Amino acid sequence: MSSQAASALVEPMQLLLRELLRDESTEVYLEALNLLKFIVGSLASHMSALDLHLMMGQFISLTVTNASNANMRIRVASDKVIVFFAKHNNIGSFIVAKEVLKNVERTNQSIRSAAPASMSQEDALADLSLKKEILVRHFNILHMLLLQFSIVLCYQPDFYVKCLEHIAETMNASQPDEEPIIKSICT
Repeated sequence: MSSQAASALVEPMQLLLRELLRDESTEVYLEALNLLKFIVGSLASHMSALDLHLMMGQFISLTVTNASNANMRIRVASDKVIVFFAKHNNIGSFIVAKEVLKNVERTNQSIRSAAPASMSQEDALADLSLKKEILVRHFNILHMLLLQFSIVLCYQPDFYVKCLEHIAETMNASQPDEEPIIKSICT
């Protein structure tokens, strides 16, 4: 398969998988994760580095965010998919960890931004709670990657600096009752 053919297949597959990964059914979600692994595993070797980075950014964000408030089966399956991406020869742990860090940064920014004025206070608190849960999920994934791939990740320039910056930013913004959760992930 040529790189042009692989690139042409990416967008329709992304649209399909985005819809499947939003499904409420556990079985559909788990099969969508299997399909995601198959598609990314098959197309990764035929794609340019830029296309691969863009594709991974979307799928890692979707996988982690959608699994943050799901049942344990979905969380474990999502973790396995992320580890699969990190172990893949054409993707690697650094690309995956970088994308998780980008999602941590986006989630932190989203938490810091004010809720829309049209949103009720109750809805705003529920939204904030969901965002914090997603942030903790991202940190759990990052922690898992650092444990399994520390040898690869420690040689990446500025990677640990970015990790520490995001951890410090999160800890500074967290409430005293939330701090133990964040500290437990960060140690």
